[in-house]
Amino acid sequence: MKKLFIIASIILTIIFVMGTVFVKAFNNEKLNILIYGVDGRENIDEVERSDSIILVNYNFNNSEITATSIPRDSYVKISCKNNRYDKINHAYAYGKEKCLNDTVSNLFGISKPNNVMLSFNDVVKLIDYFGLIELTPNYTFCQSDEKYTNKYCFEKGKKILIDGRQALAYMRNRKSLPNGDFDRVKNQRQVLKILINKYLGLGVIDKIKFYNYAKENVQTDLKLTNFNIKKIINVKQINLNEYTLKGEDYINKYYYYKLDLDYLEKIKKYYI
Repeated sequence: MKKLFIIASIILTIIFVMGTVFVKAFNNEKLNILIYGVDGRENIDEVERSDSIILVNYNFNNSEITATSIPRDSYVKISCKNNRYDKINHAYAYGKEKCLNDTVSNLFGISKPNNVMLSFNDVVKLIDYFGLIELTPNYTFCQSDEKYTNKYCFEKGKKILIDGRQALAYMRNRKSLPNGDFDRVKNQRQVLKILINKYLGLGVIDKIKFYNYAKENVQTDLKLTNFNIKKIINVKQINLNEYTLKGEDYINKYYYYKLDLDYLEKIKKYYI
């Protein structure tokens, strides 16, 4: 089983979310969205796990996005397993999106958020919509693509232009990085910021075009029935707050990541 934690891949859908939240009714002050990717690949993985999990909040009052990454090995109560403790990335394997959604809802003490699910191909399409992106790697490493047919190499400090498939490889690598998942999150957020700037640079009409493209390439339960061009706000700047739940290594036959509950309480305030 290939454990892939492509948080930034999911974070990329924040760009899609920005298009969606602008068409929600104005009486909504906040909107919580659970964004996640699954690691199953056709003819390779038999069981899909949600190895990429992020809870996003959009605040309508100040155009502020709060994105909190939930480490895949987080030791939490799984809702569809009688609240038995296990890794949070097992929740999707046990009960698909409902189990994962309920588990995250209980963890943060919030009502059910909307869902956005991304596959590898979804990520590639969203990036390629903007064409090549310019990036300066934080580390030197090589990474194969998700089908193991091509390998892409990146050199620290050397500016490059990459497409969606190369960007996906850049965001997937963790084993070659000094601090594993934590460095991978850094890479993923780097791509996120590049794409947000590209999105914000679009005019209103082009933002609508991208929104229409994104909604066709992302699996979501977000309702679009109240879509109205007149309600779209021509936002030029988004305040993005990024967090990752803190914790410590915990061994109980298997490896887990035991969350810092005090830190979790501080993060909850952005979502309630």
